[in-house]
Amino acid sequence: MNFADGMRQHPVTGADYMEVRDRDYFFTPAFIIFGLAIGIGLSVLVQTIRNGISKFSEGPKRIILVSLSVLFLLPVFTLAGNYHVCDRSDNFVPYDYGWNLLESTPKNGILLTHGDNDTFPLWCLQEAYGLRPDVTVINLSLANTDWYIKQIRTVMGLDLGWTDNDVDKLRPYRTPDGIRHRIQDIVSDAIIESYFGIRPVCFSVTVGSGARQYKGKPIDQMLTMKGMVWVITEAKKSMVVDIEESFDFFTNPDRFKTRGVNDPAVYKDETTFRLTRNYGNAFLMVADTLRKAGDFERAESLIKEAVERIPYADDPVDFLATLYEQTGKIEELKLLVENAVAGDRLHQQILLVRAYRAKGEVSTAEMIIRDMFSQNHTHKPIFDEMMRLFYSQRDVDNINWLLNKWLHYNPNDNEVREMLKQFEAGYKIKSNDSGDQS
Repeated sequence: MNFADGMRQHPVTGADYMEVRDRDYFFTPAFIIFGLAIGIGLSVLVQTIRNGISKFSEGPKRIILVSLSVLFLLPVFTLAGNYHVCDRSDNFVPYDYGWNLLESTPKNGILLTHGDNDTFPLWCLQEAYGLRPDVTVINLSLANTDWYIKQIRTVMGLDLGWTDNDVDKLRPYRTPDGIRHRIQDIVSDAIIESYFGIRPVCFSVTVGSGARQYKGKPIDQMLTMKGMVWVITEAKKSMVVDIEESFDFFTNPDRFKTRGVNDPAVYKDETTFRLTRNYGNAFLMVADTLRKAGDFERAESLIKEAVERIPYADDPVDFLATLYEQTGKIEELKLLVENAVAGDRLHQQILLVRAYRAKGEVSTAEMIIRDMFSQNHTHKPIFDEMMRLFYSQRDVDNINWLLNKWLHYNPNDNEVREMLKQFEAGYKIKSNDSGDQS
């Protein structure tokens, strides 16, 4: 198969030649040929055994033939053990991911994407299903190659002011101030120069900050988030979220689709998990903007939608827990802590402690945090929260106990050791002032 497995190195850079990731289709020809070889071998084996046992009587012959038939059950066991991993029925994740990116892009938009997963599904939907042909999808990774840059003009119809000869001369370069410009950066600069203000120019949310630049400078202050894309707009103080557009996008089932994402019967590999977690991050940005605007009701409804649709994404669960703590919804927070399958459980429990303390139910807060500390003697956030609880109650005995207990399990924490010294010195002075010489 001529696998690039790291055994060869580039003669100049010394970098290993490696495949980006495992892909099933790498192995398909090998499996087909191997399967044919096995089938031919088994048929020969069966025929040989049949000829060899012809001299046996009917009883032993029947036993041998029945035992031999067990060989044909082996594929059944293989199928049963691997069917779920290979089954693609009801797996609409690639289709829906492509749909969501295209649906987020304004009419006649130019969408700059990053890798395979945010590009090929979109091209499939456009070419095979005829969806959103008005959107021009440009892959920035491929934009480092001359043949693809030429296709941007000849196939996609974007005029960047370059001839084929100009494209052949493109080279990465570094400016005197040390900023490195890749060929893809030169291409994205040309697209922005040629079409900003004429057609909507967008980055998908999968494009990292290192590629969201113009002339070597970040342009985050010119980006407005709409659904799953960043649209280049006029310069502002920072990134902003189009709240109304994005809220409508994520809450409208006709616009935003996540079929099978929360269905455990649909197999999802690590790449799929990582890809669909982008949904959770997009939800989070919109919900956080609503929270900062004081619209806690819509922020809560949106982030609950995210937790339901992408239950294995950590950030939405943690954000919802924070929202419940800030709005004093203790029962909802308690249920979330008990039932959530994702997120930082210890952090969620700490938020529950804070919520009880803010409500004045100090004994309940103390009971929870003590139980957490008994099981996690080295988790500093738990220690910090216990200190806040005891300090708010001016409970010097428990503060003294906690400092000593922490140092017993964490003897190298010099910061807490110094804190204990200062506490003991201050406690002794107060004791002497009160006439207690003990």
